Amino acid sequence: MGLLVTLTGCGSGEYEIPPEACGTKMDRGAIAAVLPPGEELEVSLREVGSEIRYDVCSFAVDGVIEFSVRRFWEGKAVEPRPLTERWQEAESSGGPLELGEAGAVSADGFIAVYSCPEKGRTGMLIVDGWLGSDVPEGESKQEELAEFARSYVPGAVRNAGCR
Repeated sequence: MGLLVTLTGCGSGEYEIPPEACGTKMDRGAIAAVLPPGEELEVSLREVGSEIRYDVCSFAVDGVIEFSVRRFWEGKAVEPRPLTERWQEAESSGGPLELGEAGAVSADGFIAVYSCPEKGRTGMLIVDGWLGSDVPEGESKQEELAEFARSYVPGAVRNAGCR
């Protein structure tokens, strides 16, 4: 499965930001604060993985992936805290994110964990987002990423069939 949307500015040197990405509505100002300036924005959705299937919504500015949001199911019932290395990175260098059963946000990413019993699954739905390049020393996108997550993640969770 794949979807690609390319948006360019009208001679202004800035790309247009869509009202939704990969089928999920979002706050344009929230994603604008996360992404760098540029001429062209491409938003693409692809399904990847063989054992663990997940979808990735990527935001590329001028051909470089600058930010990606991933949504996947952890198939077995797990404690929300120690899920992935990314979780540990976000928790140790950032702070809590009030989304789902548990969440964390750092200078370069976020992760949120949801149970979804109405889908008849015993596992957890995990939504995480990460910048495509390292944040320069002394800089942080933590507040911007938290704001984007609050605007985007609830819709992504609903689109997965959860409340």
